[in-house]
Amino acid sequence: MPRVALIHATPVAVDPIKGAFALGWPEADTAHILDESLTADRARTPELTPEMFARFELLVRYARHIGSSGVLFTCSAFGEAIERAAKAVDIPVLKPNEAMFDAALALGDRIGMVATFAPAVAGMEEEFKQAAKQHRSSARLETIVAHGAISVFAGLLYAVILPMLPGRHMLWGGLVAPLLWTGFLWGLLGVINPALNARVDWAWFIASQVAFGLATGFVVSRAQPVPTAQTAPPVVPPPRPGTPRR
Repeated sequence: MPRVALIHATPVAVDPIKGAFALGWPEADTAHILDESLTADRARTPELTPEMFARFELLVRYARHIGSSGVLFTCSAFGEAIERAAKAVDIPVLKPNEAMFDAALALGDRIGMVATFAPAVAGMEEEFKQAAKQHRSSARLETIVAHGAISVFAGLLYAVILPMLPGRHMLWGGLVAPLLWTGFLWGLLGVINPALNARVDWAWFIASQVAFGLATGFVVSRAQPVPTAQTAPPVVPPPRPGTPRR
């Protein structure tokens, strides 16, 4: 049975890949290679460095050395480094986005992508352009970075809900809401993704939520309410002529 080397830049990717192989190719001999420092080093530099290119070549050479018949990288932030490393060995070396973009281009011309790691976006968008060119497609890609979208969504929730609560907006926003939200997320994440849950620094997470809530509560407490139909005092229509008064 062929051995497939799976190279990860984050431990969060390991369990989903294991599950995918268990469903789609259970008889494959998989070798998981993890280098967590790749993600941290990639986040520090806007561009891929010569040192990063060299590291990827070493990784694929190691995968070839242990008898792998193919290599699949599972992180999307290193497209150009993967392409260069593939030239160093005589086995297939694949990027994680290739099949995804092929499937997306087969569905239509307007594609949406949600990214969880901002440094990966530029490389993935370039890969999409190349894939679209190969498919002779005029498809357009619209990308949203998840943490940015979540921050905007959370801000909108605070802005809508806090003014409706009875006073003390900083208490509601800076203490009550962060504790409720963090407790809910902690319980939910422990069920749906225990591996990720174990790597979250919950003390810092709570601190960041409290800081966000305090800032939002401060802004809301100093904001001038906008009159709406819901906040206007009730208007009693005048009695009709001839209607007896009570």
